[in-house]
Amino acid sequence: MEMPKPRDMEIIMPCLPDDIAVSCLARLPRRTRAVARCVSRSWNAALREPHRIESLRLFLRIPPEPWVFVGLQNTECYPAFLQATEEFTRWLLIDPRELRAVVLRNPLAGTSADLDLRSAAGGGRILLPDLPDHRRQGFRSYVTEIFRWDALGFAPGIFEESRKGFACAGAGDFVYFAGGEQAERSACRYDAAGDRWEALPDMTTQRINCAGVVMDGKFFVLGGFRHYAPGFTETHGSAEFFDAATGKWSLLPGFFANGLRHSEESNRSRPAVAVVDGRLYAMQSYSNEIMEYDGRKLQGWRPMGYAGGDAERRSYCVKYELLGVGSELWAIEYAMGKSVSVYLCKPGNGRGESQAPEWSRVKISGTEGFDNVLTCTTLSV
Repeated sequence: MEMPKPRDMEIIMPCLPDDIAVSCLARLPRRTRAVARCVSRSWNAALREPHRIESLRLFLRIPPEPWVFVGLQNTECYPAFLQATEEFTRWLLIDPRELRAVVLRNPLAGTSADLDLRSAAGGGRILLPDLPDHRRQGFRSYVTEIFRWDALGFAPGIFEESRKGFACAGAGDFVYFAGGEQAERSACRYDAAGDRWEALPDMTTQRINCAGVVMDGKFFVLGGFRHYAPGFTETHGSAEFFDAATGKWSLLPGFFANGLRHSEESNRSRPAVAVVDGRLYAMQSYSNEIMEYDGRKLQGWRPMGYAGGDAERRSYCVKYELLGVGSELWAIEYAMGKSVSVYLCKPGNGRGESQAPEWSRVKISGTEGFDNVLTCTTLSV
């Protein structure tokens, strides 16, 4: 009688060597892995080794999949301390291919909603500021491999004080941070692969309520303002970038046009910016018109029309967040008393440079009844 094979020796796919079978499983989109693990014990065992699967994806040159993380809020809730509860906030991880959302556990349960919730992602992790512990700033990290939030803790010597209004952006295994209140020039980055913080050289300019993006492998910090006297501020028309290859910051005077800057009268606390296919997009603070900058072909900025393709959407009460999602530009629209709407376009869809891109409105389940965007970012997994 033939002895049965132990469970850990079960065949993954009939007629295929196990190494080839595992490479087939590695090609499965991430969104299908949960279902695939239910097929058999051998599939479950193979897919429970995320490091092996991800290493194979890199070896096979399978491009990473973009996902969108967004935190939503219902501002009609009163008093404010209830606004961070499960009933009045929702945290979504959105698959842009299927336009389906997974509801995540509330990472800030029991905290006040009056936080500066700027998020960024790198190395398969989403970093979200935690409730400040007196002076120090901690973070929570959502690890996509294990589908849960973990306390990332504090960065000794870097986030010694709680800060608001900082710029952040992720690329590869790194998440960059710069500027903000209490630390207007300082910068650092988190290495997700090594699970460690690294201090970076100070920026050339003090910046609060600035925006951050990664473009051409460099971390750009755009706009913002500085306090130059009690009660007085100066907005910045400049930008600067950190080049990891040289370890230095470079200043770009006059890079940010007047209408793209933050202003005290603006309905937006920081510039709305995104990068798609190496091109930088920003929104005019007073009109909500989108501008494009392509350093490879263009000199300066050129108008791209309005989010949703509608000039009437320029209402002062309407706010937007911009995201680069693969080859798409997303504009997330929100206003008090109105459910969040998502518009998207493909800026490089072959239309002439003088023509505005075609926008389409998409429906994403889970956004109904929420009228404020607490934070959003794109991650590649």
